[in-house]
Amino acid sequence: MKIWQEDMLRQLPVSKGFRLRGENMTRLEVFSDAAFAFAVTTLVVTSGEIPGNYEELIIALKKVPSFVLSFAQIIVFWITHRSWSRRYGLEDFWTTLLSMSMVFTILVYVFPLRLIYSLFISFVVAPGWFPAEFEATSQQDILGLFIIYGIGFAILSAVLMFLYLRSYQCKQALGLNHFEKIYTKMGIGIWAIQLFAGLASAGIAWMMPINIAMFSPFLYFLLPIAIPICVRYYSKQAALL
Repeated sequence: MKIWQEDMLRQLPVSKGFRLRGENMTRLEVFSDAAFAFAVTTLVVTSGEIPGNYEELIIALKKVPSFVLSFAQIIVFWITHRSWSRRYGLEDFWTTLLSMSMVFTILVYVFPLRLIYSLFISFVVAPGWFPAEFEATSQQDILGLFIIYGIGFAILSAVLMFLYLRSYQCKQALGLNHFEKIYTKMGIGIWAIQLFAGLASAGIAWMMPINIAMFSPFLYFLLPIAIPICVRYYSKQAALL
């Protein structure tokens, strides 16, 4: 592991108060970016063939909202991993293992991701206007999709949480200052919240009665409340510096 000296740190570019130790792309980062790009491509390919007439075009366009939501979620994971790579520049055994785990999971995660957003769009909009791509024969099928999605979401969140945790463990070698330590802990907190949400949603869908389990995805709607609270807490600590 590279040990960052103070004179080396002073020469680094700074973004939002954080010194960027990983500006030069490594082969691991290039591979991760390519895998995310392939995941997005798979997201498009799974939507079907090129429309051959106007009716097929309209059907294809009705799949755009679920694609947009799926694409946005993949991009959030990619941007977070990219930001982590630029800030810390870590590439040891554990960070490589975690990054590869993330790549593998995101490639598998594409399928339940697309299906659950298709089901969600179909549910919140007038029935039949945006037909769901997931054909459920029973409520158990839907709950199974909720469980698979929740586990995938939890794994990806856990990977990012452990990447930030690994960075904090290497704070001396990385030469993290107090500001950077606070924001590293904030990264751990943000993804720990999302890890809990994924596990809790999957657990409710699996163990609770159907009339309660069917509402398990609504647990994710608490994230826009919990995450800003976490950010505000650590931002206040940083403001005191």
